[in-house]
Amino acid sequence: MTPVHLPVFGAIACTMFFNGSYAYENAEATENKLAMVALALTIDLAKCSFLPAAAHLRREGRVLGPLLLVLLWVPALAYSTFSGYAYLITTRAGAHVSAHASADERTRADQTYRAASADLAAAKSHPLWQKTAACTRSTTQRERSFCTNVGAIGARLAAAEAILNRVPPREAQPEIARLVTATGWTAQSLAFLVALFPAVLIELVAGLGLYALRSSPKPLEGSQDALQTPERQPPPPTPQNPPSDVSGVLEPVSAKPRWKVAAAP
Repeated sequence: MTPVHLPVFGAIACTMFFNGSYAYENAEATENKLAMVALALTIDLAKCSFLPAAAHLRREGRVLGPLLLVLLWVPALAYSTFSGYAYLITTRAGAHVSAHASADERTRADQTYRAASADLAAAKSHPLWQKTAACTRSTTQRERSFCTNVGAIGARLAAAEAILNRVPPREAQPEIARLVTATGWTAQSLAFLVALFPAVLIELVAGLGLYALRSSPKPLEGSQDALQTPERQPPPPTPQNPPSDVSGVLEPVSAKPRWKVAAAP
């Protein structure tokens, strides 16, 4: 195992979590949830292991088995990619629910504030506004009705202003807004791509990582490399004057004859 295997195993763990979580959320009863999770994890494991298994069978000389594994790997990768995309898009949507709610509330308050301001401006230009001294004294039924409407407009204006002061301006997805400005694409298309790109990337790492990092096969015994004759080494040089073999057979040395000298008569 090398350090390069760590991101591959991390990608496999992430895809298994994504697929299992998506399957778990799309079932009601507990036994159905467990069955969906088991199905998703089985397909995810098939996506991770089918290509290395096909390569191993191909090294053994098989043809049909590797072909079937590759054909099964393609739909497994497609299903796992869809599950990962669905998990990411729902997670992003859930994370921005509060931001969307705040933005919608501020938008409605701003519209109410603008409409109430326009209505109040129109009321102040009405002759009854001057006649009632800005609704400080009303004597007739018409004047009282007019001042009641002005008071309702003022209440709407105050309520909208309070919401605008309480809810600060906030974008639900600022990165999507910046991309819309930079590219000119729609927010829906960019949200789709932002969720799809990491899903496809991590699925490819998990589906192809083990196949790419598989160990190279060792040469089989009897293969062409193993049958190559090693180069012949030259024999060691023979010494010109070899030492005498002291362990040879020693020839017996005959004793010199002893001569006996006769005495003189």
